[in-house]
Amino acid sequence: MKIVVAGNYGAQNLGDEMILEGLLAVLGNAAPNAEITVLSGNPEETRTKYNIEALPKFPSGIRSWISSIGKRSATEEAVKECDYFILGGGGLFGGPEMRGNFVWASQIKKAYQYKKPVLMLGQSVGKPRNFIEKRLIKDVFRDAKFISVREENSKNILENLGIRKTIRVHPDFAFKTQVAKKLEEKNILVALRQTPEITKKFKAEVAAFLDSLIEKKWKVNFLNFQEGEGSDQPLHDAIKGMMKHKNSTNTLNSLEEDKSSFILAMRLHSLIYALKKGVPHLTISYASKVKALLDYVYDKNYIEQGEVTADLLKQKFEDAKNTPPTIKADFTELESLLRKFFSVVH
Repeated sequence: MKIVVAGNYGAQNLGDEMILEGLLAVLGNAAPNAEITVLSGNPEETRTKYNIEALPKFPSGIRSWISSIGKRSATEEAVKECDYFILGGGGLFGGPEMRGNFVWASQIKKAYQYKKPVLMLGQSVGKPRNFIEKRLIKDVFRDAKFISVREENSKNILENLGIRKTIRVHPDFAFKTQVAKKLEEKNILVALRQTPEITKKFKAEVAAFLDSLIEKKWKVNFLNFQEGEGSDQPLHDAIKGMMKHKNSTNTLNSLEEDKSSFILAMRLHSLIYALKKGVPHLTISYASKVKALLDYVYDKNYIEQGEVTADLLKQKFEDAKNTPPTIKADFTELESLLRKFFSVVH
């Protein structure tokens, strides 16, 4: 059995790599003998990291489409020969940029063209903003043979768009990853995300809060969950530039270096990382997918992005620092359903 998996992999995003790692673990239990090929933005990196076959994603920009005209790529051959095609997780549809809908729809075009069973797994779907977005999302999900989403809100959106198939809800695949639980007292990891709503005041308030921690002998470590395009680095640098004690901060290169005993999370997968690691945390909620996860795990340790002040961060930090999370994400039912699906659908 041959499976092709596509997603935002090889894009220098720690969260998407956590999704892929978790999805591969689920597939390993549901289809242990499958030959899996991952479509990646950086096939060599994906191949080396996961010891799995990887090929480039289908072209999605004008320039890449032009250069591919008349050429039958190895990626197209892999999809033509596969038994199942999986679009694997994350907020791929209805996100802040409409272009993303077309990018990810283009990845499954060949699968539908070659009449392959398509599985939409671990999706988050934002509320569509116009008729074009509604139509595109509906067309993508309507013909899928198996649909799962990572929160009830996404299920409701798809149902309101007229998707009448069974839509299953399960935790983000990142919960299936293995997390090293290295701890050091008074060590805080900061993982923020630039959004259009980030203001100079927001940065100044976060900077003042982190300065107050350093004055209490805390080690402040920043970590970019996104590198490259859309990197977190400019936001982190701007906050450090406003700090009195910026020379006492550090920037980590990977999660392997992390020894945090507390996490200031903003990126969705930095929150999931905190939950997996089992350390106290405080989340700055910037999007519906973050709030949906907070609601799912009954997590009250958060502040809405627009409400951030240094004083509120200090107060919430004191409330949260001695309350590690308790969360168990179970994939047994999903693995069983996929095992049954693979055995009867071809």
